[in-house]
Amino acid sequence: MPPSRTDLSAFATGLAAHLPGAWTSEYHRHTDYADQFPTAERLWDTGHVDYIVSQYVLDHDAVLHGPDNQRLYVADRPLRPRQFVVAPLEPDDDEIKPHHFVGVKEP
Repeated sequence: MPPSRTDLSAFATGLAAHLPGAWTSEYHRHTDYADQFPTAERLWDTGHVDYIVSQYVLDHDAVLHGPDNQRLYVADRPLRPRQFVVAPLEPDDDEIKPHHFVGVKEP
């Protein structure tokens, strides 16, 4: 796998600035393979982003925080050196439980 890109943080910050409402970006560098999973386990995606996280070692990622507790996950797209992937994260709300997602398709 190619080395991780150095501009993911800048991309995530720029993306946050272009989204409607007040968004911030939080960049994370992973020192161990297992470090990528706490956030990635909250992915609200069972498609290609979930596959990327489960099949590749990701050296870093970013989480965008938006209005109403909206969050987006940003990571490198392995094997596509000029692309990133962006996917929503499940709401981080104590009142929302896993059974609330039954029958609800990922965005």
